[in-house]
This record gives sequence, C-alpha cells and structure tokens, in this order.
Amino acid sequence: MPELAVMRTSYIRSKLLVLGAPAAMLMLAPGRARAQDAQTEGQRPSLEQRRADESVAASNESSQGGLSGETVTYEQVLAAPDNPDLNYRYALAQARRGDLKGASATLERMLLVSPNQARIRLFYAAVLYRLDNDEEALRQLDRLKAMPRLPKDVLAEASHYRSLVASRLKKNHLAGRIGGGIQYDTNRNAAPSSGERLFLDIPIPLSLASQRRDDASIVAIGGLDYRRELEDGPSLFASGSYYQAEQTLVKALNLKAYSASAGAVWQRGRDTLTPALVFDHIQLAQQTYLRDRGFDLRYEHKIDRNGDVYAQVHDVFQDYLPTDVVPIASDRTGIQLDATVGGDYVVAPTNRVGLGFQHAWKHASNHIYGFERNALLLNDIWLLGKGTFLLSSLGLQFDDYRQVDEALTAQARHDEILRVAATYGVPLSLVHPALKDLLLTFTYEYYQAMSSVENYAYTNNKLGTLLLYKFDIGF
Repeated sequence: MPELAVMRTSYIRSKLLVLGAPAAMLMLAPGRARAQDAQTEGQRPSLEQRRADESVAASNESSQGGLSGETVTYEQVLAAPDNPDLNYRYALAQARRGDLKGASATLERMLLVSPNQARIRLFYAAVLYRLDNDEEALRQLDRLKAMPRLPKDVLAEASHYRSLVASRLKKNHLAGRIGGGIQYDTNRNAAPSSGERLFLDIPIPLSLASQRRDDASIVAIGGLDYRRELEDGPSLFASGSYYQAEQTLVKALNLKAYSASAGAVWQRGRDTLTPALVFDHIQLAQQTYLRDRGFDLRYEHKIDRNGDVYAQVHDVFQDYLPTDVVPIASDRTGIQLDATVGGDYVVAPTNRVGLGFQHAWKHASNHIYGFERNALLLNDIWLLGKGTFLLSSLGLQFDDYRQVDEALTAQARHDEILRVAATYGVPLSLVHPALKDLLLTFTYEYYQAMSSVENYAYTNNKLGTLLLYKFDIGF
C-alpha cells in the first residue's frame, strides 16, 4: 500500500506546519533567535516556539514608523547632521535594510542631542531588543516610562516590548500550543495514476475500493515545550507533541501520533551545536503502527548577518508493528539515517531563502523496502507585514530501492517525487487585540510520485486550514 509508505512523511509535514510555521519567521530575525530549516523534521519545537510572539512583533516593525517611506542616504545625513527628521528616516532606512547595528548607532546619537524624544527612544529600545541587548532595551524602556505626558500608542507599544524583554530574561520558559482544523486530499489512498497495479508483471485494474478517493479529515494538535537557560553552559530543552487526523471516509488511514525530544543548545560566537534525543509513536486506525527512537544532531555556522550554513544528521531506529490494516508492517523495520547540508540567506529584511541537499539510507528487515535517497530542498519565508507571512517550499526526491519486489515486477524500483507547498498565516490580532494569541493558517500542497513501478506512481492535492492558540510563560 503506497499510501502507508508516505503516511509518516505526511504526519511530519503536518507537525512542521503547526510547530514550525509561526516560529519559522524567526529565520529573518538577527541575533540568537534562529529557526530550523522548514524542510527538516525539526526536533527543537521548544527552541523555535519560544519566540513566535517576538517574531510577529518584529515583523510588525516593517509596517510601522515609516519603514516603507523614502530612502535616505548617508550623504544626505552628512549634509544636514542636525536635522532630526532626516536622521530618524535614515535610521528607519537602516532597519529596513537589516542594518540594525547601524540604526542603533544613529538613534543613540539622536538621543544624545534630543533625549526627550519619546518615539525615538521607543524605536531605539525596539532595535536593541532585536539585537538581543535585553538589559539595555529594558533601561531605555524605563527611561521612556519616566517621561511625562506620553501618547497612548507609545505607552501601549512600550508596555508590549517590556513584556517581551521581561519574558526573555527569565531562566525558565514554558510554551504550549493547541489547535484544530480541517484537511482535504484529492487522492487520500494514493491510488496509482494508471488505474492499475502490477502483480507478477501483470497489470490488474484497481478494485472499486482501491480506486482514487478524495477525503476530508479533522485535525487536532497540541504541544508543550520547556527550556532552561543555564548561566555558564548550554540551554536545555524538552518537548512533547500530539497529532491526530480523523478521516471522514478512509477510516483505515486514521492517524494518531505522539512525539518527544530533549536536548541542549551550545552556542559559541557564530557556531551553534544542538544534539537531541527523539521519539515518535504512531497509531494507524487505533493500532500501534510505528515506534521510532534515535538522535538528531545539528551544527550551524553564521557567515554574516544575512547568511548561515548548517549540517544535520537524523538517525532513528524505526520499529514497525503488524496491524489489521498492514499485517506485514514489520518488514519495514530498520534504521533510517538522514544527512542534510545547506544554507539560508536573507535576500531582504522580510525575505529569507534556504537551499539544502539531503542524502538518506533506509535499511529494512525485508530488503525490498530499503533504499537510498537524494533530495534537493528549497524553501522561502516571506514576512508580509502586520504579523502575516507566507512559507513556501519545493522538494525534489530521488529514491533507489535496493532489491526488486518480484511479487510485483522484475523491474528495479526508482521513485522521483515532487512536492510543492505554500502556507499563508495571519494572526487574529488583526481582527481584535484580544485574539493576539491565535494564529490562522491556510495550506496548499501538490504531491507527485513518479515510479518505475506503476503501483507507486500517483498525485495528490492537499488543502488545509488550522487555528492555533499558543502561549509562552517565563519564570
């Protein structure tokens, strides 16, 4: 059943949407905030989720304070160094280009001349916050609060940044999320495009029950992440998540999954090392189908403020158990190792692209399920302003299977898989401030599998929407 072969991948993509989408915007933020490549499985939701609110606030800066206004050059500032409006617009232009250190210096110089400019001090505190200079940002907010007759909008924005800074300075962080939505697939059972399946090289038309079936499902997800900041050492984290998809028609593909991870983050200068232990437990039609356990190791090196490179190894032992739906599931039991290298680059303050290459090895007790994989991974994160964002990805995957499945055909199996996906997210704070902890996403995905064995060649279109509630507590 080819639909079962991709079931775990489908679950991982859904988990990434919920855990990674809001926090993936962090990839555009400078400093220590850093999100994982959207194409990897992601075993660090606690590290990513902890600053989802911060990234929304940061992305809002692109729609405030004139960031979209006229560009001011350094030569213009030199020609009129005492012009406060010109200097302010120059600082905004620097921030728009991603030169936050330059904007900080400009704003600091302005405050030396005019220390009672409330909006300039607020902008300076926001820039310091983005630069991870939390203590100085807090001092600037304190000075701002002491000023008389502050406008209400300045007071509200200063209070918001104060809560963000105070939370980030806490040693312990607890983040959670819970959400639900619906998903629609045009070919949920992965029926072959040819309308036939091979058996002993004889094409056999699909039975009525095996023909292409569209289906809708109700999706529920939840998670809890903990992070501990140590004084002189790594950050420690642990997380757990839950995912469930209940099909309307194809009940045999009802899915329930539990995931857990724990690890540490070492950061020294431009280098970050993140080892983690990982575990997944997946149920198919209310029966345990897969348990996997292993480790994830990721190394990142920041080249400059706009780009970085990474290398990641994900190694798990996949223990498949027989079920009523898949009585021979244990044939797939074995180790799978994924090795990925790549990089990310900020092409604009609101846009970041990533490119990666993955090589994977799958060993199985029945060698017909063992394969080698080469994949090209491309993703893009685009902040659209006011907390909205667009995540898009393209994946090209080439799988070569080690042994011929003679029950189907004498031909060796080679799969080529194309996956194109896009997710649009919008915070419901745009509707009402009381809804600031709610995020709504819309996703489309096109999946095409081409195979030398027609049993595994199919296409599917997926549409989904998800409403997510999230919180982050520092203590």
